[in-house]
Amino acid sequence: MSTPRAGTGLPRRIFGGRGWPRRRYIVVFVVIVLLIGASSYFKRDRPFDISEWKNAGGSGCPLGQDRKRMVSDLQKHHAEPGTTMSEMRALLGKPWSIASDPRGAAFGTWWVWLTGPTPDQDCSTFNVRFVDGQAVQSKTDHT
Repeated sequence: MSTPRAGTGLPRRIFGGRGWPRRRYIVVFVVIVLLIGASSYFKRDRPFDISEWKNAGGSGCPLGQDRKRMVSDLQKHHAEPGTTMSEMRALLGKPWSIASDPRGAAFGTWWVWLTGPTPDQDCSTFNVRFVDGQAVQSKTDHT
């Protein structure tokens, strides 16, 4: 066994010599990889689930990220152009806000659902524009 390092009682081969700086870089690299992996796990999208969407709703901004993580799948597979207002309401529940398009009646009506908090403490939204009772556009402002 190697002799203990002065004042630590630990063998030199653990903390002594030229190997320690390299080990430090490896440890830092592993920690960074784990942090990146954990952050991407919590930001990843998830499939749209009608019951989870409705349970996460309410009168104010949903506290969790569940709705925000479902928006991508919702746009691609459920809130497609041609979906009627009644189908959308059955799918997502009552919208938080309904407003006429500011460009005029010919541009339809926007329905808005709250999806979750943003880093600056606002609430992100999922928006669908209807013309003649059918969805023609959907967008989100979530960050």
